[in-house]
Amino acid sequence: MSDALQAAVARQRMLLRGRLASVLARLGTSCRADWGDRGALERLLGEAP
Repeated sequence: MSDALQAAVARQRMLLRGRLASVLARLGTSCRADWGDRGALERLLGEAP
């Protein structure tokens, strides 16, 4: 893989990680309260953006 392509892939990974980190953190916090209730988790995950 060329250096330019490797740099582009690394940049895209960094941007994606930045976009997903906050969303996944909020989702994890929301799931914590309902962790023992499978139905509640399914509803919560079904409503997630």
